[in-house]
Amino acid sequence: IPIAALGAIKVISLDYRMAPHHQHPAARDDLITVYKTLLDTYSPQQIGIYGCSAGAMIIGQAMVELKTHGLPQPAAIAMLCGAPYPWQLGDASAFVGALQNAPMPGPEAFAYFKPEDCNHPSAFPALKPELLATFPSSLLLSSTRDFCMTSVIYTHAQLVQRGVSAELHLW
Repeated sequence: IPIAALGAIKVISLDYRMAPHHQHPAARDDLITVYKTLLDTYSPQQIGIYGCSAGAMIIGQAMVELKTHGLPQPAAIAMLCGAPYPWQLGDASAFVGALQNAPMPGPEAFAYFKPEDCNHPSAFPALKPELLATFPSSLLLSSTRDFCMTSVIYTHAQLVQRGVSAELHLW
């Protein structure tokens, strides 16, 4: 509601399928379905997609899927407090887990991912950084106490290395 009000824009909130009743790539496919429907009314240049935490990861998955099916990218994306790179591979998850006295589990501990998804670029596109080269302009946001901070920073660096217009904000 604040984004719609401040930006004087339409905002659609997606109630995507989640675990434990659904597994990857259900949420990504829900996002693709909504995006295709929006393309019936809007040009890709009029569409921005943003998501937080798991939603940020799903956006990364969807950008690869759009490219795979020859669909146009939206004008911009924002991945907030998450990114399409496994959070447990960086040191932030260990530090934040220690600060909170609760080590963060890897993706295999979450019912949304099948075991074979945990190291696959369809679930985490930044595992194969060349997939990021076709991403639209991107905003990435994290905080110093976010267990996904390393994932967000790594994804930003890979986007920039591939010539994608990407901005990083750490709070």
